[in-house]
Amino acid sequence: MEMKFLYPVKKGLVTAKAEVSKLDGRNLHGKVILYDDEGRAMLEFSSAFKVAKDSVIRGVSFNGPDS
Repeated sequence: MEMKFLYPVKKGLVTAKAEVSKLDGRNLHGKVILYDDEGRAMLEFSSAFKVAKDSVIRGVSFNGPDS
């Protein structure tokens, strides 16, 4: 897990945009960026996750050979 604070949030609405940058079997690598209400990136967060066996996420099954 890695987090980079870019700017402080002083007011307004914060929006998060997330994406999976790499999918390798049941291992997911993801990135999230938080934006202020002016569209400026405030924080970047990246992490790796391992999805539990027999799990389903939005119709994607992780029941492959490495399960």
